[in-house]
Amino acid sequence: MKKFVTTLVALTAAFYLMTGSFAEESHEVNAQITFTTDETMDSIAAPEIPIGSLSAEVFGFDAGQTYAVYSAPDVKSLRGAGGKSKVSTNDWVQVFGREGDWLLVQYDVEDKYYRIGYISAKAIPTGMSVPDLNLGNETAVTMDKVNVTDDPLGNQNTLTELPADSHVTKLGVMGDWSYIEGTKDNKLFRGFVPSSILSEEKVVYSIEEAMRVLEGDWRVYAGDAGNADHLKFTANGTIFGQLSTDAAEWSGQWSICKFDASRMNYWNEPEFELTIYRDEGIRTYGLRICWEPYGVNGASYALILSESERTSGLVLCK
Repeated sequence: MKKFVTTLVALTAAFYLMTGSFAEESHEVNAQITFTTDETMDSIAAPEIPIGSLSAEVFGFDAGQTYAVYSAPDVKSLRGAGGKSKVSTNDWVQVFGREGDWLLVQYDVEDKYYRIGYISAKAIPTGMSVPDLNLGNETAVTMDKVNVTDDPLGNQNTLTELPADSHVTKLGVMGDWSYIEGTKDNKLFRGFVPSSILSEEKVVYSIEEAMRVLEGDWRVYAGDAGNADHLKFTANGTIFGQLSTDAAEWSGQWSICKFDASRMNYWNEPEFELTIYRDEGIRTYGLRICWEPYGVNGASYALILSESERTSGLVLCK
């Protein structure tokens, strides 16, 4: 009989431990499970955090609690599991640090499926403390479309998708992953993308983004723009050369295409080729659009143009 009772207790504990892992897909679990022995802790398969600026440790929360999980420290931010992600403290929970009223945590959803997100700092047990997060604040842009995940160390399930040339803030690094912040459909999110997809120098790569950037007024910072110290690109394909008096001195048409490196060489290693059609003829330029964080008017894009003869070019700033 004693052996039977012991077996029943063990099976019951194992059942509650298993159901606690699936808290966000089912109901709140109130089982009281305490990790007390080295043997028990060895059975907790918390993933090892890769080398980088982020680190985490398994934290001793009060058992029997469930907390809503958000991708960013904001209740209006994107939320995994179809907007229902939550974590049970009946299983391991790793803590990266505290950001105001929030904790950045990682927990187990199911086998090889984890989630990194934010829970309320009210979860910290009385008498315990958590060190502050030390996140970065670097601007970056995606060089191609990419899936953002809140599960970089597991199945890498998609939290949201970003198109090429999306502007984000790089908050940290974890192995081959960069931790970023951005907005999608007017909702804040934080998640992970491969570091290789981000451009530190914020160069525009897509035609669509390049055309949006070009539209507007540009000041000629260096080079000869043909009796003009300002150039204006319009969305309908017209370009105006202007003096400081804002009187249009000449006009023409403009277009851009992807640069074909096999056809022509430019000295500025451009992503695009800009063509300007005027009465005096057609001029082509290698076009590179770069983010300039230290511009005379603050951070903004700059247009770097070069001609095929490699002897002249233009630098245009907002």
